[in-house]
Amino acid sequence: IRKNNKTTAFLAVPGIHPGPVGTLGGSNLPTKIDSELPGLGFTFHGASTNDHNPLRDEDLTRIGKAMAEASEVAEYSDSCYSTVCDGDVPAAYVTGIGEGKIIFAKPGDSDDILPELSARMERSSSNIDGRRVMIDLHNQEGWGRPPLAAGSKEGTMLEISASKALKLISSSEKGKLNVGISHIPGEDLGKGLGPGGLRTLVIENQLSSDKFHRTGIMLWDANGLSPGMNKELEEGLNGIVDELLLSTTDNHYVNVKPGGFNPLSNCEELLPSAKQALEEAISDISPAESAMGTVYVDGVEILGHGKQDKISAAANAIIEVARYSWMPIYSSATMFCIILSSYV
Repeated sequence: IRKNNKTTAFLAVPGIHPGPVGTLGGSNLPTKIDSELPGLGFTFHGASTNDHNPLRDEDLTRIGKAMAEASEVAEYSDSCYSTVCDGDVPAAYVTGIGEGKIIFAKPGDSDDILPELSARMERSSSNIDGRRVMIDLHNQEGWGRPPLAAGSKEGTMLEISASKALKLISSSEKGKLNVGISHIPGEDLGKGLGPGGLRTLVIENQLSSDKFHRTGIMLWDANGLSPGMNKELEEGLNGIVDELLLSTTDNHYVNVKPGGFNPLSNCEELLPSAKQALEEAISDISPAESAMGTVYVDGVEILGHGKQDKISAAANAIIEVARYSWMPIYSSATMFCIILSSYV
């Protein structure tokens, strides 16, 4: 997305997974590729699972550069279609910007979306008008459920919803694209928030001088939401925009231990900054144009099937051993200090 021929925001949807933990492999993916992206980077979660965790930082750099370079030769447009939605849980939201469509998938409690289902959603209508990209909002409140797969009950429901939404938006009124952005940085692992902080994008479809539709997209650098947070945030931010989409990056950097779960939490403290972010993005709204596309990068090495579970089990075993080995030493040191103090 650019304004006055300068990139303002870059929505990246890598086909790799931001895990397994800490800064290993794809963990902290949003921060690792941020320097390669022009404008304010929004590294969303795409169609990937723990099997697609990359092994090397060099591959992340190559992916970021490839996306940025592709955007330099893309064709831009200032057209826009208001966001439409179909389904409850799971649900599909479709937003039209430029000559493409973004399919935002709200997966419910499922963790991740398999690439096959994503491909079917992006091609779920015989009327292929422009490019399409699927983004997994990754705002689930559960953990441990398998990824959404094509042919499953929930996967089929999501695919049907995407098809309906795509057909509906194709017949809706087209307007001019206006965009506003905001970034509130800051890491807070106690709340499950990574170094990317909160990034907010407001897409406005200007239909006339006094008629517009605004979609707010809020991206926390986190791994899912704690129970009840979707409802609490939606109620707390109600009325600021016409359509509100809550999302997380699925960054495994925030996991408190390998294989652990540390979702975004403490809505009461996060809500003021969320309101501030939306208001700042709205105040930043101005005419924009956008382009969309897909680029392929060869030779990216990934962990492969089931490897994350083995790594997590081994790492957790090491942590447990280290914990019990350290405690007697620490206790002895404490006692030694107390004994000495009586002679001072």
